[in-house]
Amino acid sequence: MVKQYIPFRKTSKGESFDVPAEAMFIQQDGKQQALEELVLGYQTLQVTGRELIKYNIAEESVEGRGGTLFRNATLPSRDIKVKYLLQAEDEFKFREQYNTLMKVLSAQKLLFNFNDEREFFFTGTLSNVDEVDGGLLSVISSFTIHCPDPYKYTEPKTVQLTNNQKIDDPQLIYPTIPDKIVLNGVSGHGVIKNTKTGMWIGVSGSGSISLFPNTGGSSVDSNNIDYLSYLEYFTIENGDLITLENAASISIGYRRRLL
Repeated sequence: MVKQYIPFRKTSKGESFDVPAEAMFIQQDGKQQALEELVLGYQTLQVTGRELIKYNIAEESVEGRGGTLFRNATLPSRDIKVKYLLQAEDEFKFREQYNTLMKVLSAQKLLFNFNDEREFFFTGTLSNVDEVDGGLLSVISSFTIHCPDPYKYTEPKTVQLTNNQKIDDPQLIYPTIPDKIVLNGVSGHGVIKNTKTGMWIGVSGSGSISLFPNTGGSSVDSNNIDYLSYLEYFTIENGDLITLENAASISIGYRRRLL
């Protein structure tokens, strides 16, 4: 089947660009802009590496029995390859456009998404580029962005809960480590527990206490936290029941993620 592309069109100031559904958008300075908007004469042709991703399976042979024994399965990193067309009016414009493209892609932690899924963002680094033939003003080539984390994430979201409340977010379908947890109205030894996973964190203090599971940090001395090492294992997903002890309420900040 021949894939149909939306033609790139240069417009006058104030008008929008027609960009393909797979166009790559870069987030910088709080704005999302398509490469078609940032680099004159650029057009996305094809993107691969965003689809299904297979597990790396660890297994071992057991003497005296057939097959293998499953140990664990982990997700590998992800490589996203973008095929593009770049056209220029003359040699000087051609060089200028490639300089601009390199500048746009040069961030070591590039935050980007795609036109057909603007809510979710990948983070990666330019890891490979195809060689471009010389002497041309219209080339088709590709580059690869390596994403150590295979997941794509939304912007931060916060939920407020009291004791014995469930997390209600149908789009939170994968266990996710929160960016921030704030226990409000702590009196003495406050405890938050996810009854589904059994993981819990206890804090000692008063007032509001902040925890940062992704980094292992907190707003209180580590001596006032029970099972600090469990912070990195404290996950949430849709339907999880959260209980509190000696705390009035809790706010959980997190980002949805998908593969």
